[in-house]
Amino acid sequence: PMERERKKTKLMLRVYLMALAVLETSSFSTNRITSLSFTSTHAARTERNYGYRGRSISAHDTDEAEESEQHSRRKFVTNFAGIAAATLLHPSMARSDEDLSATLYNEDGTSKIIVEEAGFRPITLQFPSLSSGNDRLESVDGSAPPSEGDEPSMKLITYDLPTKWKDGYIDTTNNANIKVCDKITVYRTSKLLKGLKTLDKATNIGIDKALSIDLGKYPAIEKADLVSGKKRTGEGNTVFYEFDLAVAPATCKESGDNLGMGFCPYTNIVLLSAAIVDNEMYVLQLECDKNEWKEANVDLKRIRSSFAIS
Repeated sequence: PMERERKKTKLMLRVYLMALAVLETSSFSTNRITSLSFTSTHAARTERNYGYRGRSISAHDTDEAEESEQHSRRKFVTNFAGIAAATLLHPSMARSDEDLSATLYNEDGTSKIIVEEAGFRPITLQFPSLSSGNDRLESVDGSAPPSEGDEPSMKLITYDLPTKWKDGYIDTTNNANIKVCDKITVYRTSKLLKGLKTLDKATNIGIDKALSIDLGKYPAIEKADLVSGKKRTGEGNTVFYEFDLAVAPATCKESGDNLGMGFCPYTNIVLLSAAIVDNEMYVLQLECDKNEWKEANVDLKRIRSSFAIS
C-alpha cells in the first residue's frame, strides 16, 4: 500500500509540473493581441476586397482579451486537475513506469515496437552486344532479352523493385493487394539521332523519337506531355536523363473525369530513364495509370532512380 501511495504522489507531482510548464508557455499573450491593431486604411481595404468592414481593436478590446486570457488559463488548470484526479482515483486509467516499460520493451531491453523498413530486391538483366545486326533488344517485366549464342560482350542492367510487391506488381502492404504498375520495359538501341548529344537534344527532337520508343506498342506517348526532365549521375559517372510523361485521353468524352472545362486529367504516367554507354542507348520505361500513380508514385520513382548499367 505504501508503494502504491508513493507512486500516486509521484504521478501527482508530474501532473502539477506539467500544468506549470503549460502556463509558462501559454500562447494567450497580451502582446500577441495588441499587435493585431488595424488602421482605418486597412479596414477600408478589407471592406473592398472581402465585402465586410473591419474595425480597429481598441484598448477596451485589449482589456477584454486579458480577462479572456486569465479565464482560459484558469479553465485549463481546472480541466487538467480534473483529469489528474480521475486518473488517481481510478488506478486502471494510470500506468506505472514498470507497466509502461513492460509494454514497450522486452526483458532483454529490446523494443517490442517493430517498424518495418521498406526493402528492395534487384532485377538483373544481361544484354548482349548489338553487333549481330539487331538495332534493338528489350526486356519486358524482367524477362531475359533475346540472345544469339555466345556474345562478345555483355552489359549488366539492374533496377530495384520493392519487396512488398509480388508478381504482377501487386502491392501487399497491409494486405491491400493493389496493382500499382502496368509494365516495366528495358531496351537497348543503337539508333542515336544526334550521336552522343541525342539525349541532350531530346526535348527538341521529341522524347519519343530521341529515345526510340516503340509507338506501335504505345502510340499515346507520341502526344504525351513532358511534365519534367532532369539529369542524374550514376555509378561510373554514367549520366542518366530522366523524363516524366503524362498521357491524356484523345478527347474528353473518353475520360470519366471530364470536368467540362475543355481539358481532362491525365490518365497514364510514363517514367523514363536513358543513358548512352559505348555508343548505345539504354532506356528504362515504366508505365502506370493514374490510380496506380496515386498509390505508389514514391516507389515508382525509386525504381526509375535505381536504373543502373555496368
